[in-house]
Amino acid sequence: MMSLIDLDDDQRWVPTHVNVTVLRARGLRTKGKHGSRYLYTIIQVGKEKYTTGLVEKAELPEWNEECCFELLPGILEAGGGETTPRGAGTCC
Repeated sequence: MMSLIDLDDDQRWVPTHVNVTVLRARGLRTKGKHGSRYLYTIIQVGKEKYTTGLVEKAELPEWNEECCFELLPGILEAGGGETTPRGAGTCC
């Protein structure tokens, strides 16, 4: 999604959301002595997080999950890195 903003009489389209798709993973390291039987991923945009569902341990685990984060105006502008996006953090 995008919205139109007016900056000093210069109108332009800026993104309002970012959609992320987690397809699969490879080359994962085992955590702990024996590792878990299940795997998941965590996606973070600013302070907002999205956690995928659990999949059984495999050499190439697949999720095929989507999530959507809302971006605050100015987050992509120069110096806008201090603005924390308020993400929806939910599946799209």
